[in-house]
Amino acid sequence: MALMTSDLNMTRRHFVALTAAAASCGAAAAAPTAPLAELGYGDVTLISEPHEAQLRNTHEVLMSLSEDSLLRPFRQMAGQPAPGADLGGWYNYDPDFDWHKDDAGFAPGATFGQWISALARYYAITGSDLFHGFDLIAKNLNRPVEAYLTMAVVYFAICFSLSMLVRRLQAKIAIIR
Repeated sequence: MALMTSDLNMTRRHFVALTAAAASCGAAAAAPTAPLAELGYGDVTLISEPHEAQLRNTHEVLMSLSEDSLLRPFRQMAGQPAPGADLGGWYNYDPDFDWHKDDAGFAPGATFGQWISALARYYAITGSDLFHGFDLIAKNLNRPVEAYLTMAVVYFAICFSLSMLVRRLQAKIAIIR
């Protein structure tokens, strides 16, 4: 379609509006969009007191659970002595469980992994309690040498991995410069 001379008679205001609209369309089409990236738990900072209180409360509840109670259904299923109190509900082990009439005992020990995962996320966010778990193992199993040796190996593995990562990043930065 040919542009007629009568179409060129427009106001400056209309011309500026059309130019701005065209420029924004061109910029939007030309700008690459970055994909969404996953955040690490360590990248999260809670600045809200209610959220911080919830995080602390959840951690305190999980750390106050008895190790014997947590391991009870697994020991029962393995036929081992199972000290500790029953935690109730689905967590219980009932060898005579009947899904037609029972609710308790549906999935014995099912939430154990969720609790461990919550503690791992807490550690990733706060960076605390790395050695507390090993200390509990040393005291409860009465095998301090093995527990602390394991702790030393884990700590070394973490430090070694991080130092290798730092070296790689330093090498990449040197190439960029």
